[in-house]
Amino acid sequence: MTFDQIRYFCAAAQLICYRKDYPMYRLLTELFQERRIQPRILHYGYSEGAIARLVEQGMGIGAVAEIEGLEKYRVRVLHPAWLTGGRYIYLMRHRTRMVTQAARRLQERILAQKKQNGGQTGVP
Repeated sequence: MTFDQIRYFCAAAQLICYRKDYPMYRLLTELFQERRIQPRILHYGYSEGAIARLVEQGMGIGAVAEIEGLEKYRVRVLHPAWLTGGRYIYLMRHRTRMVTQAARRLQERILAQKKQNGGQTGVP
């Protein structure tokens, strides 16, 4: 996935992120700034679980750190290779609900990247 494609998807998709006063928010902000990505953050959560619950409700795509227990939520966890930063960071979306066209294209790109990289994106 090219950086231009990443910028497009992050700008088009509704992103759910950590609250602005959280360290992970600062880490994600730095990652996006380094790559000149301007995400469209519409909702904020105080924890990975809170963000996962917002994703379950169809509020958007979540960006969270790797934690145990994400499998208990009705979300699909994606780990794009370009989203790194010392911890594993995942994108997630609702498992069964319809997603926006931009979110679906982002998922398709990540899955295609996984196939090209021999399964290295962490998508189950």
